[in-house]
Amino acid sequence: MFVSDLSITLQFSGMSGIYVAFFAPALLQLYTSREFSSSNVYSTAFSSVRYVYAVLVFGVLVFGVLLYQLTQQLVA
Repeated sequence: MFVSDLSITLQFSGMSGIYVAFFAPALLQLYTSREFSSSNVYSTAFSSVRYVYAVLVFGVLVFGVLLYQLTQQLVA
C-alpha cells in the first residue's frame, strides 16, 4: 500500500498514541482503585474515580476528532 500523504499515516499512528496516552492509564487506575480501595502515600486528589472518567471522556472526544479528520481526508 502506497500513501502519498504523510498526514494520513501520522493520524493512523496517532490512534495508538491516544490509547497509550489516555485510555491505558485511565483504565489501569480504574482497575487498581477497584481492586485496592485503600489509600497509600501515592494517593492524591487526582486519584479519585471522577478524574479517571474525565480522562476517559476526554480520550473519547479526542479519538472522535481524530476519526472525523481521518474520514474527511480519506473521502476528499
